[in-house]
Amino acid sequence: MRDILTLDRIQIEYADMRGPFIVVGAPQANALQDLLSREGFNFQILNHDFTDDVMFDLAPDTEAERLQRLLDAED
Repeated sequence: MRDILTLDRIQIEYADMRGPFIVVGAPQANALQDLLSREGFNFQILNHDFTDDVMFDLAPDTEAERLQRLLDAED
């Protein structure tokens, strides 16, 4: 089952978000990458083929906490 991450009126369907990792489907990867870049997040894409689920690593952990605060503020 997928959940929806909404930030800055952009909705991104994601498969998993645990700690500093967010896993999204390939169609959502570019949108998430653009969003994280625009918001100034420090992140790394752990698999680059963009054909299946794509894992983003928000490192350090404070980046994941900052994303969670942004998500909470959107609610």
